[in-house]
Amino acid sequence: MFNKINTKNGNVQTKAIISRVYSKTRKEYDTMEVEFAETFAKVTKQGTNNAYIVTKNSCTCHDHFYRGSECRHMKCVQDALNTVKYWVGE
Repeated sequence: MFNKINTKNGNVQTKAIISRVYSKTRKEYDTMEVEFAETFAKVTKQGTNNAYIVTKNSCTCHDHFYRGSECRHMKCVQDALNTVKYWVGE
């Protein structure tokens, strides 16, 4: 797993990218931590142990499983990828 990335604003972040995503059910924003591996990302809601594995076309959450459409975890990963300038390998 990559531990460091260089974001577009020049900051080097370690471990996880923090991203906020809107929850339609609770009508509020959730803060998520996104950690990247080589073929997937792990998305964890801050303050909980709820983690989901997200790949390019799938997520392990119930919303994606039952609806088959893009879920908020997938949107969160895309948002995190949009902040990345380049990866810093170990």
